[in-house]
Amino acid sequence: MKNIPFKDGFIYNAMKRHRIKHIIRTALVFAILFLYVFFNRAYIGNVLFGSSQLDSERFVNEVSKIEINKELAAKSDGSHIIRSYAVKSGSYWQDQKYEFDVSFTDVYKLPITYTTRNTGTNYDETDSKAMLSANLYRGTTEGINVLVLAYPHQEIKDGEAISGIFTEMSNIIRTDAALLGSLEGESFCEFIFDTRGLEMGSEKFDITLSGALLLFLIYLLIKMAIYFINPYLTPTYKSLAHYGDLETVVRDIENQLTIAGVDKITRKKPAVTDDWIVSQDSFKLKIVKNHAKAQDSSRYGSRL
Repeated sequence: MKNIPFKDGFIYNAMKRHRIKHIIRTALVFAILFLYVFFNRAYIGNVLFGSSQLDSERFVNEVSKIEINKELAAKSDGSHIIRSYAVKSGSYWQDQKYEFDVSFTDVYKLPITYTTRNTGTNYDETDSKAMLSANLYRGTTEGINVLVLAYPHQEIKDGEAISGIFTEMSNIIRTDAALLGSLEGESFCEFIFDTRGLEMGSEKFDITLSGALLLFLIYLLIKMAIYFINPYLTPTYKSLAHYGDLETVVRDIENQLTIAGVDKITRKKPAVTDDWIVSQDSFKLKIVKNHAKAQDSSRYGSRL
């Protein structure tokens, strides 16, 4: 890289201001990314690293039990539709973890089948993929009876760990469990264990947005490194390279600004010289050829 002329000139100072603004933009994006990841670290971590081992002792001490009975059961409207997502307020968490690997004993399938509706703006009831079946099991973990929800192709086996989310027991499941009769009077965990791979909150959006912000941050860091390694690659210098030898062009502009007595350049107060128009843009010093003056000079010269 050649030596940059006029290191106290308008163009060089504009380049330094641009680098400072770029650092500020980069720091701002880093701060946004850091805060977003920090506040959504549970969802992002679960997507990246998957389910965790359940702390059994905490689980036993923290969850409550409910007795399955007809008084507890909500009135059923005959619908067997359950939702296909989970929310934090209705799920069991251990610190920042909500999806766990759990093994059950005394597992058997109950004669109950549900339909899960995939809701959304593009939901179509005629689409077979929009309606998914789920079977209900019962099992025991750490001495606590748990109702387990699984897709038909899944098989819950004794002693085999399976990942899922402890989510709230919906009214329809309480109702059906009570009406089934065989579970009457038994105590179960207040949460059901849903193994269907539910999305917790906005975890898919969180990981997508975090990835996009990370890529943008990497781009800004690369640009910042380039600007400090080679100032000639900053926008102002780069745009001047189209007019010929960069050092010659810079010297010509700075000399004309000095002759014109320019002491300050702003967005509202551009500097106009014989050959150049210099104005302050949002992120750089905008410099273009003064073609209008050149045409006037040519016209007046032709009249003489």
